[in-house]
Amino acid sequence: MRDKIKDKKYFEDYIEDLSDEIMDFEKFLQQIIKEKGDSFKGVKSGYETLRFYYLNKIKALYSNGEDIEEIKKLYPRILEYLVQYWKLGSGIDILINVISLGVLLNIDDDQIKKITEFLKQQDIDDIIIDFLASKVDSDWIIKNEDVKYPEIYEVLGNIIKENDEVKQVELLKQYLDEWYHRHDFTAWHDSHKSKHNTYNGYWSFEAGAIAKALGLDDNSLKDHQYYPYDLVHFKG
Repeated sequence: MRDKIKDKKYFEDYIEDLSDEIMDFEKFLQQIIKEKGDSFKGVKSGYETLRFYYLNKIKALYSNGEDIEEIKKLYPRILEYLVQYWKLGSGIDILINVISLGVLLNIDDDQIKKITEFLKQQDIDDIIIDFLASKVDSDWIIKNEDVKYPEIYEVLGNIIKENDEVKQVELLKQYLDEWYHRHDFTAWHDSHKSKHNTYNGYWSFEAGAIAKALGLDDNSLKDHQYYPYDLVHFKG
């Protein structure tokens, strides 16, 4: 177990129910595509739903202590559904999450190509997106110095621009300490209190990806509630 809020039985039930839901929804979506074509308006909403489901499953598997090699097998699905529907109005936090997971999971060349080609089409002015993309694709050129949503991500931007490792780690701890509060607008905030069992774990994948990309000494963050330490040190 990596999560400290819910027990193993909770996550096993959650994962089983969500897996069934994903299987049923994917069959349903394929039927819609067969009947109405993939340009039908509801298909992109279906892709968004499946991206949401797969991200939740990855979080739950990680929370439950599952092997990261097994978690990595789900990444192609979440990436496929992201590139099928995402646009700037969909939320940059979604994009940052998926790219961060790519860094943490050491994605393969085909997935790197898919995500960088997708990003080139979006033309997003954000240093975090640029920096993470440059860490999966050595040919990626960082063109931006600004953070698109500073109210949430300004500290991460400062970490990227900071050259002193001690200060970088201090800033990363500050970001993690404030992370939950700064995301109080999200649907998952306080989900551990819900009677509907929607909680799948609270993990700052972007903080882990920044630490991994910079090669920071993160021993002081190992036990931080929101820090995905095992993912940061995954070598697979």
